[in-house]
Formats: sequence, structure tokens, C-alpha cells
Amino acid sequence: MRILKRSARTARGLPALLLCAGAVLGLAAGCRRLTISENPRINRAAFNANPPQSIAVLPFSNSSGVKGADVQAREAFRAAVSALNYRDVEIEKVDSTLAQLAADRQLSPSELPPTLIREADLAEAVLAGEVLKVSKMWFLLYSRLKVRVRLKLIDTRTEKVLYENQARGLNQRFSVPLGPISLVKSTLQTLWDLRGEEIAETMEEFSKKVVKGFPDYPVMAQQGQYYLRNIKFMVPHNPLRPGEALGLIFNGTPGQKAYFDLGGIAKDIPVAEISPGRYGVRYTIQPGQSAPYCVVTCKLAGGGQLLHVTLHRQPFAVGAGQGDAER
Repeated sequence: MRILKRSARTARGLPALLLCAGAVLGLAAGCRRLTISENPRINRAAFNANPPQSIAVLPFSNSSGVKGADVQAREAFRAAVSALNYRDVEIEKVDSTLAQLAADRQLSPSELPPTLIREADLAEAVLAGEVLKVSKMWFLLYSRLKVRVRLKLIDTRTEKVLYENQARGLNQRFSVPLGPISLVKSTLQTLWDLRGEEIAETMEEFSKKVVKGFPDYPVMAQQGQYYLRNIKFMVPHNPLRPGEALGLIFNGTPGQKAYFDLGGIAKDIPVAEISPGRYGVRYTIQPGQSAPYCVVTCKLAGGGQLLHVTLHRQPFAVGAGQGDAER
């Protein structure tokens, strides 16, 4: 009878024993964990007014003192951003465009303003970054890799900062040996985790976590009640003369009142809603209208709100402008 009772107790305790053994074996194999802390700031008003559809990831700067950390971080964040709803630009194309612009302007690539990048039709926004810190620590069964990166997303059309963040990542591994041989293996494993490739692997996982809080298109744009974006402005040549027409098309919240300003020449020119959420107009320059410098401002009004976007990077002349003098 005692033997039967002892066997029953052993059977009842077996699952718990197996669980404990599994936990110990798991620790012996190694426990790895990446945690991040960050402080993202999003300019929602600027983003909702005219969200970018394309992003180019610029070369990162490197203040960490670890050679190659900037390249690894840039490649990791470019891969993470490419998974979002933006049109991304290949790094090779970004670098060749920047090199050409720098040569033309006699500047270094890091000195190029976003407006020049926009004029090169590279992307509507650029992601600039800086690797602030990369540090490693190893002590027998424990290894740690720290990274800290500063990010800034800039609208190349307006030069407004749409998103900025300073994020920190902590990648840790801890092993518990089960015996002398396991002790050696565990020690070597934690040391192996600090090889050069581990920085790239950490950056890849780190960037994916950080980009989860990134402003996404068109998801974020749809959160706003009103939006105005995807502006296409067309002129046959510069300057425009009386009798010639310009074209303007943009997307906006359906069912609103749309207008545009022609510099200081004319205000609140109506724009028709040609289909739900699609606004367009063909406007003919009138006799007597003239300006040596003119920019268009698109406006959308309704529900007590007003959105407006000025095309500062697309100036032109109307009537007798500088273009006439050059002909």
C-alpha cells in the first residue's frame, strides 16, 4: 500500500519536475533579449496636410567611434522603412544622386539641403540618422550590446521635420551552465555574441522595433478628418503669358470646397471636385496679369477647417518676367 501511495505522489510530481528541467535546459542554451527605449515625436499636422509618398534614407553620421556602425544602421533602417507603405529608394540611387548634386554645387553630400534633394526628384522625404553610441560588455556568462541612434524625417518639399526620435537598444544574453563542459560552451557563446556581425544583427532587429512607431502612409493620413496631398502642378513653360493655361490636380477630403491662390495676382480661384476626393482645374492667364515671381497655394476648406499647401519649390513668372528677358 505504501509503495502504491509513493508511486502516485511521484506521478503527480513528474510534470513539475519536467517543467523545471526544461526551464534549466532553456537557460543553459542561452537567454537573449533586445529591449528598446525611445522618445518619438511626430508633427501630425504637417504629415496629415501633405503626407510624403516616397522616402530616401540618407547616409548616417557616426559619433560612436565604432567603424562601420553608420553603414550597418543605415542599411537596417532602409530595410525596415521599405516594409512600410512608402515608395523607397535604393541606396545606390541615393548615393549617386547625392554625389552628383554635391559635385554640381561644390558641397559635401552632408551639406546638401533637402530642397536640392527634392529638385533632383529623389524623394518627397528623407530620413537622416546618426549613430550616437555602440558599446559592448562581456563577463563570462553575460554579454551586452548597447546602441543609440538619432533619427529625423524631413519633408523635402517644405523642409518641415515630420518625425524625430532618439532610440536606445539593449541586447543581452545570459547563459546558465549545467556542468564544467557546459560552462566552457556557455562562456564561449556569450563571447561569440559580441563578434562584429552581432552589431548588424542587433541593428536589424532594433530598426524593426523602432519603425513600428514611424508615421506610415497612408494609414496615418486617413486618421485625420481632412487631408490635402498628391499635388501635381503643370505649366507649359516659364514665364506664362496671357491666354496660356496652367494645370493643377490634387487629392483631398471628398465633398469640400477647394481653391488656389495664384501668388499675389488672384486669390481663391475655385477648383472643381472632378471625382470623389480628386480636385482639378485648368486656369488661363488673363490679360493684365503679371508677376516676375509667383507661387501657387492650394486650399481645402470645410467643416470649419482649412488646409493649405504652398508650392514654394515651383516658382514661375507670369506675363513679362525674367524668362522673357532671357529669350
